[in-house]
Amino acid sequence: MTSGITYLGSGTVDVEDENKGEIFEGTWRRDFLMPSIVNTGSNHSARQARELRERYKHYFTHEGAVPWQDRMIY
Repeated sequence: MTSGITYLGSGTVDVEDENKGEIFEGTWRRDFLMPSIVNTGSNHSARQARELRERYKHYFTHEGAVPWQDRMIY
């Protein structure tokens, strides 16, 4: 169930006039500010992500494999 409060105000997002094929740009395009992204100095998350990917790869190509999977990727 949703409340009566609107999450996005009218005109915030792009709207398409389906009859004319026109797109009306929302205010997000001019009001959106990208936050600064700074380097945190470590790369541990990338290493951990690679290790997790390898674990999943091993599982799904060995004990976690299903009979039809190779047929679906080739």
